[in-house]
Amino acid sequence: MDDAEEICDFLTVEQCSNNDDKEFCSFYYKAIKRLLDIDDEANVFRLHRYFKIFSQYYDFWGQVKPYLEDHDDTIINLLEDSLYYRLAYVYRNATILSSAVAFHFRNIYKKSPMNIENLIKKKLVKICSLGGCSASDVVAIVKVLDSIALKKGIELDFRVTIIESDERWKITCIIVLICLEQFRMATWKISFIQSNPAEQTFWTPETLKSIQEADIVTMMRCFSKFNLEEKIMKVSVA
Repeated sequence: MDDAEEICDFLTVEQCSNNDDKEFCSFYYKAIKRLLDIDDEANVFRLHRYFKIFSQYYDFWGQVKPYLEDHDDTIINLLEDSLYYRLAYVYRNATILSSAVAFHFRNIYKKSPMNIENLIKKKLVKICSLGGCSASDVVAIVKVLDSIALKKGIELDFRVTIIESDERWKITCIIVLICLEQFRMATWKISFIQSNPAEQTFWTPETLKSIQEADIVTMMRCFSKFNLEEKIMKVSVA
């Protein structure tokens, strides 16, 4: 049996993905419980209310929907200033995004196992997430790499840098990450930089160093800034 076949104890990538869905769903439920007392009915009511509003105003990526009939900047600013906004995002999106990233990484390992194995041999893995938000990409990468490494008897150490334009995500992001065993008693392994990748001022010595030294750079949420649907249509027509 070669290394690629050992990914999930003889499970296919698709079967692993199904297991990931359940694991991530449970993981983010625990993260939300750390952020909010959901045994309190009043908190649950508010979260449910914000979730309905979130679905009305925001797209999948948490960006304000274009062409809203009742676009109100005051309401939007109030929403984004609330912890419930971030909880609604985690509740709605994080499991799906983590599962997608995990699926992608398992496919990489299946098709090019040496790339992942060389990374694991370093033992210290540095990850930089641009537009990190809820850190769902980091959660997936850490879980997949750690599961592969443990099967090979290797214990990985991680350093994570989240570069996010909205400072209000910092606490949520860190709380989510410390739900991972690797960061539970080691918040010093997590760095949060408030900076907008879409702006020219983004390229500071600090952000450049974080990106250049990273073994893995993710920018999944940054894709929401681009009109991919329009570009795909243009390519299809051409």
